[in-house]
Amino acid sequence: MGHFDWSTLYGLYSLTGSFISLLIVIYLFHRRSFHGAKQLMFAMSAVSVWSFAYSFEFLSRSLEAKLWWVKIEYLGGAFVGVLFLIFILFIINKEKWLTKTRVVFFLIIPCIIPFVALTNGIHHLMWSAAWLDKSGPAPVVAYQRGMGFWFFVIFTYAFLVAGTGILFRAYLHAARFHRRQILIVLVGVLVPLLSNAFYLFGISPLQHLDLTSFAFTVTGIVIALGLFRFRLLEIVPIARDMVFEGIRDAVIVLDLQDRVLDLNEAARNIVPGNPSTVIRREAREVFPEWFPSAVRIRELKKTHADISIRNNGNVRDYDLSVSPLLDKKKHQIGSLIMLRDITDRKLAEKERQRFQEKLQRAEKMEAVGTLAGGVAHDLNNILMAIVGYPDVLLMQLPEESPLRKPILAIKDSGNKAATIVQDLLTLARRGVSTMEVTNLNRIVTQYLQSPEYEKLQSFHPDIELETRLEKDLLNIMGSPVHLTTTVMNLVSNGFEAMPGGGRVSISTKNIYVDRPVQEYEDLEEGDYVVLSISDNGLGISPEDLKRIFEPFYTKKVMGRSGTGLGMAVAWGTVKDHQGHIDVESKEGEGTTFTLYFPATRSVSTQNEVPLSIEEYSGNGESILVVDDMDSQREIASVLLTQLGYSVDTSASGEEAVEMMQNAEFDLVVLDMIMDPGIDGLDTYKQILALHPGQKAIIASGFSETDRVKAALALGVGQYVKKPYTLQRIGMAVRQELAKSR
Repeated sequence: MGHFDWSTLYGLYSLTGSFISLLIVIYLFHRRSFHGAKQLMFAMSAVSVWSFAYSFEFLSRSLEAKLWWVKIEYLGGAFVGVLFLIFILFIINKEKWLTKTRVVFFLIIPCIIPFVALTNGIHHLMWSAAWLDKSGPAPVVAYQRGMGFWFFVIFTYAFLVAGTGILFRAYLHAARFHRRQILIVLVGVLVPLLSNAFYLFGISPLQHLDLTSFAFTVTGIVIALGLFRFRLLEIVPIARDMVFEGIRDAVIVLDLQDRVLDLNEAARNIVPGNPSTVIRREAREVFPEWFPSAVRIRELKKTHADISIRNNGNVRDYDLSVSPLLDKKKHQIGSLIMLRDITDRKLAEKERQRFQEKLQRAEKMEAVGTLAGGVAHDLNNILMAIVGYPDVLLMQLPEESPLRKPILAIKDSGNKAATIVQDLLTLARRGVSTMEVTNLNRIVTQYLQSPEYEKLQSFHPDIELETRLEKDLLNIMGSPVHLTTTVMNLVSNGFEAMPGGGRVSISTKNIYVDRPVQEYEDLEEGDYVVLSISDNGLGISPEDLKRIFEPFYTKKVMGRSGTGLGMAVAWGTVKDHQGHIDVESKEGEGTTFTLYFPATRSVSTQNEVPLSIEEYSGNGESILVVDDMDSQREIASVLLTQLGYSVDTSASGEEAVEMMQNAEFDLVVLDMIMDPGIDGLDTYKQILALHPGQKAIIASGFSETDRVKAALALGVGQYVKKPYTLQRIGMAVRQELAKSR
């Protein structure tokens, strides 16, 4: 049996790897417009040259011939590390790092190394000695390496290791169905890198046999598999998670047949079903709800359209845009769909439009009010005679005079005209000349006992009235006459909105505002009294609702059931009281008017006091008031001082705890919510650690919460809702102090 020629086998194997790399280069040349294709083409060209020269190293018989081909190998091998790193940086969208200066600098050494190898006989920098090692199955060249060779190795490895690290990091952060592409390039770089390392460190299975070229054959096969099977470079760059996934808008890439090539995380969130199954499927099938809109945009050559997409039961608004995806020759290779979530923007636009309408309405009312004020002033001068002279004439006429009846009619008409003038003055914001401390509960109660209400009720016997008036309602500064007129107008409208019967509800309550209220950007912090009047009648159409406060805009018969000024007068009255009025209505369901009036701590001289102040006054006991709002601390301090207590204040829970480390108080009044520090519950816990059994009450502008209940369970005596009256806070303090520890 003859001796098997391993040299020929190794040479042909390496030549096969060179041929595979060359085919990849040709393939990439025809697709060089793809992102990263040219860079990979150059890298594979270097691999092909290296493998080609290495194959002829094996096929050569003499040492001199083999060394010649070794020198040729450096023409390719010197560039492999740099070119692969350039390719990797390019496909992860870091090509901005590859400035011309850097690329030139990177390529200087690879250009020098082949020249150093070709002239090794002069300087022996690459190897100082070389011989044929025939101990293995095929004779191979063995070397006494020079420092130039090791410089070349370190230089090349630095680039290959850097590229491998970048690829590995990209793999860890990649989407699941794109990891195969990253793995292809990672294997293509890692296999020859490890093979060369084994050779250099002497752990190769065959001593002095460099397996790197054989490994590059594997690289060529893997890269070819990636290009032809997994469409490497055709879908997106490898670093698509670093850029593509980071886009907050939903992005979908389609081919020319409208099949889904790729989509980012935001797009996967709106995919019905499993997003990992949509690649290569038709977009019309994947997105049946909105994709026809995208097709229409593309056909009409429009750029944008607003659509709504339902996902997981929620409907979101999106700005849909479709644009062609072009290669470098401006040939269309697909389409790019972007969906920008504009739900919040649309809500903001609606809110802005609503505020704009309110502003325009207010400006219109101001303009009409100015006109009404001028008209009313002139009418008052005219009415002086019409209203005044009839009384003079009537005093001079006998009872049986036939002129008394027409004069009385003139007087009655004059009085009615004067009432309308008064409404015009209210509309002009000039009707409230004096303010006094009053209470809306008293206003409502007195109106419901008035002849005007009895008359209204007699016309509408099928209507039920319901009242929910909060006990201890705070007072307001206002005009009882104008407030009564406002209540009368709103109740009258509610009755007339229910010709077939129904229910009108009147309610009052105290609220405390310590943060902006959405409906009223100018509603300042403080205590408010709220009056609500609602009915379950016909409701108001959206068109009428926009104009409801305009003077003389009415659906009633003018002169028979109204003057058309009722709602305008109500608006003017509320504004004169520095308040706010809001209306909500749905056709067929009813209407609710909500009026906000700033509260006052002043005591009305007409206020009925059910208890004498002595019953809830103090006797010099010490009280610490803890509240983060200056105004609330001041109010509490004034009220409690007036009741005979010794009062200290603290602006935060932390400050209160620090004060009580060196002081004792008979009672602590705690605000529950104190931003940004600790709240009333946590403050009380820390106070208990210093003074077990400490008496305290909680005061809050919010409803009773779990935190309030927890404080009560710990030992807090009472919960007092803001805004509180003198009597309410006085009784709460008196009752808590009366308890034994």
